[in-house]
Amino acid sequence: MSDKQSLQDADARKLIETSLDESLLVEAAAGTGKTTLLISRILNLILTKEVSLTRIVAITFTEKAAGELKQRLRAELEKQIQNDPASEQAARFRDALTELDLMPVNTIHGFCRDLIQQLPIEAEVDPDFTVLDDAGETALKDEFWESWLTEQLAAECVPLRPLFELDLPLTPDSHRLSLRELFDDLVENNDTLDRLQVTSSDQETLSDSIESLNSLLREGEGLLEQCLAATTSCCLPFALCIINCRRPYQTNSNHGCAAWRM
Repeated sequence: MSDKQSLQDADARKLIETSLDESLLVEAAAGTGKTTLLISRILNLILTKEVSLTRIVAITFTEKAAGELKQRLRAELEKQIQNDPASEQAARFRDALTELDLMPVNTIHGFCRDLIQQLPIEAEVDPDFTVLDDAGETALKDEFWESWLTEQLAAECVPLRPLFELDLPLTPDSHRLSLRELFDDLVENNDTLDRLQVTSSDQETLSDSIESLNSLLREGEGLLEQCLAATTSCCLPFALCIINCRRPYQTNSNHGCAAWRM
């Protein structure tokens, strides 16, 4: 039995590769083979549906991942051609290879940039616009933060009073949540602000909740330090729990792929 057939998620993997007439939602942890499955799905689209690569859009989260996807797709096309150069399958893959550089493989920002640059008048933007990179974004946030904080501290600073009463530090602190970290979180999740409604009657409850959360985090981090110092196996589950509480959302599919029809 091959490794692929022996995998517990073999059915999900087969569905991803071969179910080409429907949309699928795939959830999988890092290193479980998502890119490999995506490439297999693209090859099957070329082979069984005769789809041109110029009609396939692949969106990734990073420029590095986009480049890797194209590299691996090129390597797989070349491998399939070498396996049986005279076959009809090889001929289709040769045609796909000539189209590979035209295939839109990009990040979400890159795809939107390319689309808007094709239609600047309709989008009502400057045709020479550029997408802000990470360094530019950080500099812009720092500039706004310093300007906003200076303005707030010079004024009565009413919105910040509950936070100051909690002795919340302005800048990142190794043991406590800081005002700057709250600012960064709000910038990263600004789409949720419309759903955030806090009335004056909620302020006391909110202050108590923040203090309780800070207390729990301090207690948890103290226990985590003890666990790491002791390096005992009995402490590790709790240590990992605390670490995950401080991380963004992670998939529950830790050992393979899961696929759902949409």
